Amino acid sequence: IAEKKPDYLLILAWNFARPIIAKTQWFSDAGGKFIIPIPKVEVV
Repeated sequence: IAEKKPDYLLILAWNFARPIIAKTQWFSDAGGKFIIPIPKVEVV
């Protein structure tokens, strides 16, 4: 992830989305966004 620098990351484990986002704050700081498709589609 750090090498390829994608614009978005898909989080399928929606119930763990907040801890995952917190642990990968560097991705958000670099301008990356997260897609959480369940229970409703959300881009953060």
